[in-house]
This record gives sequence, structure tokens and C-alpha cells, in this order.
Amino acid sequence: MKCFRCGTNYNGNFCPNCGAPAPQNTQRPMQTNMTSDINVYPTRMPIYKKRFFWIIIAIVIALSALGKALGLYEEEDISDNNTSISSQSTQSSATSAEEKEESTESATEEKNYQTKITWAALDNYCCAVEIDTYDGDKIQEGTYRFYPDLVSGLENGRIAIVWDIYVSKNLYSQLSELKESEYKGTVGGISKNEIELDLSKGEYVYVKYNPVANNDPTGVLIIEKK
Repeated sequence: MKCFRCGTNYNGNFCPNCGAPAPQNTQRPMQTNMTSDINVYPTRMPIYKKRFFWIIIAIVIALSALGKALGLYEEEDISDNNTSISSQSTQSSATSAEEKEESTESATEEKNYQTKITWAALDNYCCAVEIDTYDGDKIQEGTYRFYPDLVSGLENGRIAIVWDIYVSKNLYSQLSELKESEYKGTVGGISKNEIELDLSKGEYVYVKYNPVANNDPTGVLIIEKK
């Protein structure tokens, strides 16, 4: 080769005359195999032809069937629970309605029907046993005790009041209409007589003042349910 600096012909890596390095060959050999620079992709098998694809499909179907089966059992349980709850709710409503009705009846009885009456006047008296149309005192049916409660003054010459008791199915405008068969007994007096009577719905109770004496009678009649 010829030195590019001094023009001397030589062989080697350096010029023997001036010591300049021999020029390097920077050209690359031409690549004859072009396939190295080309991306080559192998042909792939469709996924539906692969075994694992059908295994996954089978697992999904099995899980779906299992889920539906479990869902049916849960629905049956829920249905049973709903039936039980509905039954309990119906029973609770019926019980509540009965309690409300009993409470209403009790309130009505307490409001309209008395169970104790105190009578201290010298006039005659009448009350009805659970007769709402009667314009006066109304008592509840049952067994009643008729007894006197004497007040002070007997030692000063006063006398104890005496009452005659009648019970009738009829409402009389005058006590003179009372019948002997309707007479039930006498209450009061010095001996403190008392009686017990079973009163039924629809009856009238008459208290007739018995004027055994005319000077300062004293005492209170009590009609009380046992």
C-alpha cells in the first residue's frame, strides 16, 4: 500500500519512512443472509383447538350449574322463612287485634259500668245492670254485696237508715209498681243487715227507703261488686 502522508510504498501497519499508521478498512462485508433482519412469526394454532380452552369451558359450566343449585336451595329456605315470618306476623296481628278489642271492651266497661255505688240520700234509688239505654247509673253484671256504713250520731239519738232492695226486669216509673216477688231483702238498721245478690245484664235494681223513724236517720248504703 502507499503511505497517505509521504507516498512510500510498504506492507504493514506503519509506514517505514514516516511512521504513519496504515489506513484501516472500515467497510463492512455485505450481508448476504437478509433473513437475520426480518422478523419471522411462526403460524399459531387457533385457541379453540387447544385442550386447555375446553378444560376452562368445562370448569365454568360446572361452577355455573353448582351456583344455580345452591341458589335454588337458598330460595327454598327464604320461601320457608318468609312463610314462617308471614305466619308469625298474622298471629301477631290477630293477637294485637284481640288485645286491642279486649282493651276497648275494658275501657268501655270502666267508663259505662260501675262496680261500686255509695247511696246516702233518703230518697229512693234505681240503677241498671249493663243497660246502655237507661238514663242513670249503670253497674256491671256480677255478684254484689249490699251493706250499710253507719256514720257517727247514733249515740245522740239518731237512727240507722233501713233500705228495702228489689230487683226486676221491668223499669217502673213509680216504686208502688214493684211486686213482692221482686223483693230481695232489707239492709241497714241497728243490726247492720247486709245481703248478696247475683245481678244479670238487663235487670234493674231498686233501693227503697224504709222510714222506720222520722228523726235524724243516718248511714250510707254501699253496693259493691265482689
